Formats: sequence, structure tokens, C-alpha cells
Amino acid sequence: GANQAMSTDIIADSETVIADADVLISQFETPQTVAYEAFKVAKKHGVMTILNPAPAADILDGLLEVTDLIVPNETESATLTGINVTDIDSMDQNAAKFASMGIQNLIITVGDRGAYYHTPDASGFVPAFKVNAKDTTAAGDTFIGAFSSKVLKDLSNIEMALTYAQQASSITVQRMGALPSIPTTEEISAEYK
Repeated sequence: GANQAMSTDIIADSETVIADADVLISQFETPQTVAYEAFKVAKKHGVMTILNPAPAADILDGLLEVTDLIVPNETESATLTGINVTDIDSMDQNAAKFASMGIQNLIITVGDRGAYYHTPDASGFVPAFKVNAKDTTAAGDTFIGAFSSKVLKDLSNIEMALTYAQQASSITVQRMGALPSIPTTEEISAEYK
């Protein structure tokens, strides 16, 4: 309910907070009109914007124009592009479709297999770390949060940031619960020396 209670008025009153951020992340549990207004404010202040289109839905006109990076999972990507995600070739096709929709930078997460990335400068696949998963709650949130804490605005370190995100998520899925399962930087460093 809190996500749906967000309004564009709240965004208008939060410009200082948004301007002070390094990265602004939104998803589709918040009304897209709110994400759009927040991203416009972020772009005005040079803040990187990341869109997690979950749950997948038609994307509001203009939203991708103020989005620096879109991060769907394989199902969401297929829903948005109409192209099933089965292998690297199909991921490349998804990237081309997203580019035609106006977004050049893409990460497609594929669960315990890893994450595909595509930018105008590079593309590739970063495999997930193999662990004994107990609970996948918060794995996606951990992934995108950890990624955004490390990625540079120009995405030049995207592989490193994705590796770090995979490390963080691999710890999360080995624990029970949502917030208690999310590791600290120190826990990630201790696990992956």
C-alpha cells in the first residue's frame, strides 16, 4: 500500500532529497507517473536512474527517455519485448528491441544462472555464484541495491558491479527472510576475499 500511496506531489516536495542521491531506483509497484516525475527530477540534477520494470506492464510514454538503465528479469524482459529469453542470442535480440524502445543500457537477470548486460560499449554475461539457496526473498532487491552501490555513472565498471551484486545475492538466498538476509559490505568482503 505504501508504494501505491506515492504521488507526484511527494516527488515535488522531495527534490532536495533526490538531488542529493547518487542513484534513483524505481519499479512498477509504484505508479509509473510517480517514477516518471522522480526520474525527471533526478535527470535535472545528474542523478543516475535505474528502472526495475516489475511487475512487467506497458511502459509509460516518456519514462524510458529519463531512464539510464533498465533491469528486468527474463520473464519481464520477454513480456516487454515479446522476445523469449532463452540464450545469449535472444538476450541480444531483447537488447536491440529495448534500444528501439529508447533505452540503450540493459541488464537481464536470469535467476541462479546470472545476469546479461548490454550497453552501447559492451555486452556480456556474468554468471551467478552457485550456493545452496534456502529462501529467495529479497534476492532481486539485494542484487539491484548492491549493483547500484558500486556501478559508476558511465557504466564503465558494469561487470565488476554485477559480480558484486551476484556475491551479495548469493549470500541473501542462503538466509531466511527479507531484510535480515541482506548482507553488509563487510559480510560480502569476508565471503568473497
